[in-house]
Amino acid sequence: MPTQFMTITDENLWLAKRKSYVTSTESSSLFGLQMPSLPTAFELYHIKISQEVDPIFNENERMIWGRRLEDVIAKGVAEDNNWTIEPLKVFAYDDDDKIGSSFDYKGHNEEKGQFLIEIKTVAYRDYKMKFVEDDDSDFIEAPAYYEVQVQHELECIGEYEWCALVVFIMDTRDVKILWRKRDRDMGAKIRAKIRHFWLSGEIPAPDLEADSDLLARMQRANNSDKTLDATEISEFDLYAQAYLDETLKSKQADLAKKRARSQMLLLMDDYNQAWCNVARVTNKSSFRVTETKGK
Repeated sequence: MPTQFMTITDENLWLAKRKSYVTSTESSSLFGLQMPSLPTAFELYHIKISQEVDPIFNENERMIWGRRLEDVIAKGVAEDNNWTIEPLKVFAYDDDDKIGSSFDYKGHNEEKGQFLIEIKTVAYRDYKMKFVEDDDSDFIEAPAYYEVQVQHELECIGEYEWCALVVFIMDTRDVKILWRKRDRDMGAKIRAKIRHFWLSGEIPAPDLEADSDLLARMQRANNSDKTLDATEISEFDLYAQAYLDETLKSKQADLAKKRARSQMLLLMDDYNQAWCNVARVTNKSSFRVTETKGK
């Protein structure tokens, strides 16, 4: 079935529609490349297929401001690079493979013609840790989940050959433009992975760290009020002891942090911020210690 398009005029209708498809921000989790703050493959299964859990999406302050600044960033980049741009307020979807995507903007210039624009707002530290710049060329490698997202969008909409991944670094206000050409082989792999997700019936293995809270919520929801006698399960003893040990370490670490904080505050006297060789320390709305950029 060819790609269909729904014009996004009502956010609630759009959110309801996208529940029936794997979207561009979700498909990376099927490759084990979970985007920050978005579902793992295990959670995605229980949201989309078993529908045992409701999605929980917690925006942090950077994400909220990134969304607020998106229009300003798009207009600024267009002005700096002589692009013609406009918001692309559609949801593209394919009912055969249950693949769908929303978009930020579409643009046009003489070199690329029509292209998609995907905007990401990142902290300087995240950029340095997650993006790789090639000293011998202008190429910048993005985190794999962004690369999958871009190819998913190009595959889903079908009519564009290029996407400009615009990365705005909040701390320094630098802008990086990462041009990505449509990779049809990658698009086919994304489609195949999504098709397998819907049709196989296999429950992806949980991520023992990322899915721990979800596992606890799902287990509580059973309301079985039953007790397992695990005295003969040796692994249970190991995991229980590991939990107790880590809980003690966490308490000790918390006390050590409090002692270190008190010592810094005493040295700061009536100053509410300080710089040292390894960190920046602030005590305005809250106490924060941030590792310096050079580390």
